[in-house]
Amino acid sequence: MIEQVLHKTNKEITKFIYERELNDKPDVKEMLDVLQYHIFLVQTFFDKPEFGTSEVRLKLLEKLGYSD
Repeated sequence: MIEQVLHKTNKEITKFIYERELNDKPDVKEMLDVLQYHIFLVQTFFDKPEFGTSEVRLKLLEKLGYSD
């Protein structure tokens, strides 16, 4: 069930990005890109259980620019 919600949300974000001109708003585009990446990681977690929670968390932190 959550997988369908995530897929629909990601699809709507992509649609929003392409329907709007975000070239003059790079911060908004970057935030949407990060949000889509988070959705992708969560979808991967559900689709491939071999990726554990800690690995997903590390990927999220890495994408956000945090490191150990």
